[in-house]
Amino acid sequence: METEQSWIKQYNWATYIDWDFANSNQYREYTKRCAEFLNWNYDQIKGDPALMQKFVDGDWNESEFLIVKQGRKIKENVTDKGIIKAE
Repeated sequence: METEQSWIKQYNWATYIDWDFANSNQYREYTKRCAEFLNWNYDQIKGDPALMQKFVDGDWNESEFLIVKQGRKIKENVTDKGIIKAE
């Protein structure tokens, strides 16, 4: 059980992305309660429906999405406008 939950120690923030879906308040409140239970910070941001549509459609351009091809790993990238990269 300890190994299964060890990832929790690596995080301290929960962000709710508001997509204006039905029942949004219910999910927003659930996210807040989870953050409180875990003693994490909480915030919320407005989602971009156009970006979600591109994701669903597979229209993944590299300026908006991090594309990680098979065999590559995600690495920190502090010298570029993004904060992570695949190499």
